[in-house]
Amino acid sequence: MSSKGVAVVGATGLFGKEISLSLLKFGHKVAAFTRNIDDKKSIIEELQKAGATVVEIPDYTDETAVANAFRGHKVDTVICAASGTAHILKDVQGHIIDAAVKSGTVERFCPDEFGLHTGATPWGISEMIDAKKEMQEKVRNSGLKWTCILVAGLFSYFLPSLKRKGGFVESYGNVDVISHNNSLEDAGLMIALAATDDRTVNKNVQFQYNPVVTF
Repeated sequence: MSSKGVAVVGATGLFGKEISLSLLKFGHKVAAFTRNIDDKKSIIEELQKAGATVVEIPDYTDETAVANAFRGHKVDTVICAASGTAHILKDVQGHIIDAAVKSGTVERFCPDEFGLHTGATPWGISEMIDAKKEMQEKVRNSGLKWTCILVAGLFSYFLPSLKRKGGFVESYGNVDVISHNNSLEDAGLMIALAATDDRTVNKNVQFQYNPVVTF
């Protein structure tokens, strides 16, 4: 696998940090995009110590600034980890996609996904999923290569804390179902691998491991 120049947009966030650290371990050059270098200083210092170049972009909707940053750091792959509301996904990520096209250096775009398989989910289930599906269509129509990466749930985010109720979770009715979950660190590793592998170009890549929880 050849070394890539990867921009992680939202590099100090929940997924962004782990994705960035994993990319660096695999020998890729990482431009860690953040809106404010004074926020989350400990994470920024950790990324810099690991070898990332931190790039401050106060406004991700400024397509000229974002495109110039992609070009200036010789970015060929963009991983968008700037998660948020449906509004952020559509309005902010939409500008980032347009900036990637304008840069002239970006070849592949990985939209903000990282959860369930939204591509296989019908429209109208939720505003958030519909927003992600809209962004998938925008990337596919942009002329860029793309990879949608789906890592199921997160242990630390979705699973309830058993400590709160003395080791028990009360459920109602028949809710016996396998839930696929991964650690955040493993998710970052999977995303880093899938985003830089030539075999995953223009594909949905779904990871479903650790089916250990039954509700």
